Amino acid sequence: MTAILMPTRASPAPAAAPARLPAPSAPVIRADGSNWRDLRACRDADPDLFFPEDLASTPAGRAQRAEAKRVCRPCPVREQCLALALAERHNDGVWGGLDESERRSLKRRTRRSMPA
Repeated sequence: MTAILMPTRASPAPAAAPARLPAPSAPVIRADGSNWRDLRACRDADPDLFFPEDLASTPAGRAQRAEAKRVCRPCPVREQCLALALAERHNDGVWGGLDESERRSLKRRTRRSMPA
């Protein structure tokens, strides 16, 4: 099985984080033969938009992160994208409308809410 790559480069008003982790990454090829990645809102966007060099430390980085999230907000496959990022441990960039710190926070909240 090959790795699924979403907006990436060789080698990022905040969206509300879901209250739970999305289900494990959906199959790339759906039952109807389509690829869910073909539906992503970012398919024509510059991948560098999602990976600001200075994600939170500069006004330009914050503005770029906000623009990436704006692209993600109406995306019909946002949850699949987020699930992919979590399952494949993508630590950099904006995936499924969440940046690095928001994904870490989501993982922590989910771990805390799970029964021991």
